Amino acid sequence: EKNNTVQTIILGYNKIGSEGAKAIGSALEKNKTVCTIDLHNNNIGSEEAKAIAAALKKNNKVYRR
Repeated sequence: EKNNTVQTIILGYNKIGSEGAKAIGSALEKNKTVCTIDLHNNNIGSEEAKAIAAALKKNNKVYRR
């Protein structure tokens, strides 16, 4: 699936957890339109954070404000 329109994802306080964080990492790896993502206050552990960080290394579109 391809996203051509979503540029911002705000998912704070959503209890994303392990599986959700891994899915987000996988999606970000391929996505070329999302520029901003907010994942604050979710149950994301260090392993899940590493998966998201690895995805962001492959996606230079997302930036930090």
